[in-house]
Amino acid sequence: MMKEELSLKIKKYAKELGFALTGITSAERINDYSFYQSWLDQGFAGTMEYLKRNTEKRENPELLFPGTLSIVCVGLNYIPVFRLKTSEWQDMLSAKTIIFL
Repeated sequence: MMKEELSLKIKKYAKELGFALTGITSAERINDYSFYQSWLDQGFAGTMEYLKRNTEKRENPELLFPGTLSIVCVGLNYIPVFRLKTSEWQDMLSAKTIIFL
């Protein structure tokens, strides 16, 4: 199976499971990790203390799971779909908007 075909299957399955967003990226070391560190330093993590832990593993996923080639990230919308108009839901997905309540 080709990489692109597998990616599409994973994204389709994630959607079937109810995830609003799915992204797949390589597990390579992050080149511009200073952006994330600056984001943390500015206090944007708020009370999400877990975002401040294991920063070396966040910068280099190889340290967490040696041999990992790809990382699959999924997003679950906190707003129930039935409370949104179809156009709002579609706009959120197409813009990849994250809403924090």
